[in-house]
Amino acid sequence: MGSYPDEFPFNIMDVVELLHLRIRRQQSNSVYVDCPFCGDRRGKMNVNFVKNVWRCNYCGEHGGMLGLYARLNNTTTSDAYWEIAEALCDNCHEEHIRSGNEAPKLTASTGSSLSGARADAGCHSTSERKTVPQSEKASPAEIHQTLSLLLAQLTLRPAHREHLRSPKRGLSDEQIESLGFKSTPPPFLCRSITARLIKMGCKVEGVPGFYRDDCGYWTMAFYKKHLEF
Repeated sequence: MGSYPDEFPFNIMDVVELLHLRIRRQQSNSVYVDCPFCGDRRGKMNVNFVKNVWRCNYCGEHGGMLGLYARLNNTTTSDAYWEIAEALCDNCHEEHIRSGNEAPKLTASTGSSLSGARADAGCHSTSERKTVPQSEKASPAEIHQTLSLLLAQLTLRPAHREHLRSPKRGLSDEQIESLGFKSTPPPFLCRSITARLIKMGCKVEGVPGFYRDDCGYWTMAFYKKHLEF
């Protein structure tokens, strides 16, 4: 994808909120959160909101805010920029398309925090979706290709892996891998992942779980209630 501006329309704390990282304590120029990489829940990851960098003092993982988002969502830092901007800013996606992959001048959303429809990128509200005629079902081969490549785009978050390994579920790492468990994507990412699948040559029309949102974009029916165990 295209480049992005030197001055970002968001900061690392917006990324922390998008990723739902738990803040344990706060200092004058940073916060400590639970590390999503090693799964430690003692608040060992330092997030410096002045320098927009992070480092886990337990496992040693570190980087910038785009790298934090990209690694946890199995994407590039360039795609990470646009996905974060789409979730935080008004009409970023539309401006990006019109600009032909050149970064637009973005205006940060008021308060630079997620809430309500903002977190769902504006066009994911189920309450506003109108009933539309069903598409003709795609062929088994097309459905298999699309869903297989979708699974390849997803990862299993450390917290979800720990839940599967807990006494409540009792699965081993070998069983988790063989069964192919993945974490469902947050709602604001569904449209971007769907667009990525289409670029890869996948058919989404007629594939269960995919639909056009109120803005006319293809997306997936993953909502917040699906993200909880």
